[in-house]
Formats: sequence, structure tokens, C-alpha cells
Amino acid sequence: MEIAAKGKKVKGHALVVLPAHIKQQVADNPMNRNMLLTAAGYFPRAVNNSPGRRSGSNDYTLIYCTEGTGTINLKDKEYELRSNDFIIIPPKTPYRYESSAADPWSIYWVNFKGELAAGLYNRSLLNGRQMVHWVPYDENRIKVFDEICRISEKGYDQREIEKMNFYLLHFITSLVYHEKKEQIERDADAISKSIVFMRNNIGQKYEVKELAAQQGLPPAYYSARFKKETGMSPIKYFNKLKIQKAAGYLSFDNRNIKSICADLGFDDQYYFSRLFTQINGLSPSKYRQKFRKHNDIA
Repeated sequence: MEIAAKGKKVKGHALVVLPAHIKQQVADNPMNRNMLLTAAGYFPRAVNNSPGRRSGSNDYTLIYCTEGTGTINLKDKEYELRSNDFIIIPPKTPYRYESSAADPWSIYWVNFKGELAAGLYNRSLLNGRQMVHWVPYDENRIKVFDEICRISEKGYDQREIEKMNFYLLHFITSLVYHEKKEQIERDADAISKSIVFMRNNIGQKYEVKELAAQQGLPPAYYSARFKKETGMSPIKYFNKLKIQKAAGYLSFDNRNIKSICADLGFDDQYYFSRLFTQINGLSPSKYRQKFRKHNDIA
């Protein structure tokens, strides 16, 4: 990404890169020890794709998408970024990125290092795993980035560079430590909608990645949020809903167990029976005998 001269702005683009000798001078200044900008940029409605960096960057790379969509491939794993998503890529990590042709993204990006860099990156992980974060849009965040670009146009005065790095820290922390209330509410709503989707498609079979995609969330994040909201994994919860439905069928439906099992998306009747027994304390046949007799009396 480090491809332009400092402070250059062309047709809405903004590109900032510190020359190598200036980077060293800035790095030697104790005031810049915690956070140091090495490059930054803004690409509006970008349609060009990256050939990638086979060895990755020497610094941390943060990419923040404000509109459109695109994908980032890290170590052969693909991450989708949509409006108001961001991701931080660690140093020496091969990556390539691609903007959607149908809905080109607009992205802000920064390359940075410093004593706080690793800690901020770790705060962006979920249980130690790389992930994409959604954040509420904040116009003040964009103003901070614009200030970084404005300061870079002034030259390399030490005092101004110090200010620029303070603004950089503000920009990054506004993403990593954003107010999570709106996100929690959005994600809780997504989990509720996912449960409704499960109930409406009780006879289908889905993997976690399919359930997550249905709600527009990364699989690892979806699973973690789902477990936090319900106390169990998405598949375990889905199977519990299926078993609850099966219990109703066994109580009031004359179909055989094999047919009920198939209607609920279970290929293996023995697995279905074990799961049913584990949840209800009775095998499907014994459950039917007990509760059918009860319902007949009623």
C-alpha cells in the first residue's frame, strides 16, 4: 500500500507516506515511541485490486471500510469487509485485497508501529482469532483522519509529527475501543433473527458458516455471540429446537420415528435417538409410549 508521496491528494484520494530517513528520525523521538505512522491513505469507491504482499508489511495495517464491499485474503483465508467494518493485519502476514466490482468499497487505511501497536492488535482479536469488526459510523473519526493528512502536508517538523501520531492513536482507538452498545444491540438482534430462521427452517441442515452468513456475521464472531446470548453453540441450539419439534410430533403424530427423523433433517436415525434421549431422558419410542398414553387419557 505504500505507493505514493506524502500528503498527495488526487480526485478525493489521500495518500501519506513517510520517507525512510524521516521514519528513523521520528522513531528516535521518545514522544513517538507509543505510536508511529508509517503510511496512510483513503481510496474512495476504489475498483482497483491489489496483487498482494507475499511477505506482508513490516508494520501493522488497519483497513476501515466506510461504504461498499470488498474482501481481504490473509493466509488463504478470506474476510469480507462491508460498510463500517475494519480489520487489523499483523506484520509479516501475506495478504491481498479486492474491491467488489458491483459495489466498490471506500477504505481508509494506516500502517503503524510502536509500543502500543501489538496491544491494540490483540484487542482486535476474538479469543485470539483474527476477525472483522463492525463499528457505528462516526464523523469525528473521519475528521481525525483528515487532520492526520493535513498535518502531513506541512512537512516534517518534529512537533507536527508528534501531533500526527497522537491523532493516529486517537483514530485507531476510536475503532478498537468504540462504544459497543450499538453493536451489542445489533448482534443480539441478529441472534434473535437467527433463531427465528432456525425455527422456520427446522427441517433443513446448516453449517455454522451458513447460519452466520445468513445474518451477515463472521462465523467465529457469530458463534461466540450466539453462545453468549443462548448459552450454547448455534448447532447445539438448532438441534435442541429439532428435538423439541420431534417431541411434539411423537406426542400427536402417527408417523413412524424414521419419517419424523428425516423430516427434521437427520440422516442418521441412531444419532437422532441418542440426541433425543440425551435431551429428554427417554428414547423416542418410550417418549411416544408415555406421552401418547397421557394424551389419550386427556
